[in-house]
Amino acid sequence: MAELSLFYDAVLQDDGTYDRAYTSADWAKYFENIFRNGVMMSVGEALRVTAADSVGMRVVVKAGSASLKGYQYINTSAFAVPIDVASSTQDRTDSIVVRHDLNARQAYVAVKKGNVSVERSTEVYEIQLATVKVPRNSSGITADLITDKRPDAKVCGYSTPFANVSVSGLEAQYEAMLKKIVETNKTSYEKILNDFKNYVAKAQTDMDSNIEEIICTGNGKVNAFDVLIHEWFAALKNELDANQASNLQNQINEMKATEELPAIEHNLRGYPNVQVLYWEYGIGLSGLANEPTGLGGSNVKKIPHSVEYLDLFSFKVKVPMNFKMVNPTVTKIDSRTIRFIEAFKVIEIKF
Repeated sequence: MAELSLFYDAVLQDDGTYDRAYTSADWAKYFENIFRNGVMMSVGEALRVTAADSVGMRVVVKAGSASLKGYQYINTSAFAVPIDVASSTQDRTDSIVVRHDLNARQAYVAVKKGNVSVERSTEVYEIQLATVKVPRNSSGITADLITDKRPDAKVCGYSTPFANVSVSGLEAQYEAMLKKIVETNKTSYEKILNDFKNYVAKAQTDMDSNIEEIICTGNGKVNAFDVLIHEWFAALKNELDANQASNLQNQINEMKATEELPAIEHNLRGYPNVQVLYWEYGIGLSGLANEPTGLGGSNVKKIPHSVEYLDLFSFKVKVPMNFKMVNPTVTKIDSRTIRFIEAFKVIEIKF
């Protein structure tokens, strides 16, 4: 058995030396027993990794602090970290880590090119702040290429007082108490658990059924309105001259959502609200001399639309005939914004 006592005053001996001394390892052991490894969530911006304001082959590590095996890493202000140039033949993924190195006697931020593992040995301990995808032939790192790994306890996690506190003894005690209460009331412990599981399963089924019913009802009302407006227009056409009918048809083409855009996938698990914006001749879609609306394109406007939810993770949007696109270029602006571009037309979907 080995016992270690921390920390007591040293006493000066007759020979001029002190009877005890403590090292950095002793202090690290003390803090390791208190704080688990990871990023200090409440310090600065918790070492968040972002794209640089002026996009280039670099990322920015924000201010923050971390605890690694009882040793502390502190960054007082944001600084840029260079990323090696992209390959011309294939994509790669780099990782941004904080490395505690006993041999170097310091902790520091490092880039691991093409490597998303963390080293954890006697001398070196790493936590991973983020991974950075570097597409082939790319010239800059944008926000969508950066994946935050700080919440992942397998490679980083957040530093909190005490690591994994075992409550197995309390669990056993409460389980025994619960069983005794159940026996006293002549109701089996297993029946309570099964009833609860059945209740949860039924609630989930009912919720899914209600959601499907709401969607079906909504689609039915939309279809009924579609039939009604067609019947009304067919009757009205007989009473209008050619120009009036043409103008009315153009107005309907501006209002009635009939033309499908490509399906959109997401990871929100649900049925998000959808907003559809439209403009023409945006910068980069046509030469400046050819833009009838002037530099920057037309004003942005909301357009009528309908949404069909294919499942919990995808949906399709329909727009009026005048905004139809045959084979648009699809660009993902961020996780909740998709842009369709064809010729001088631009449709942006926000959800």
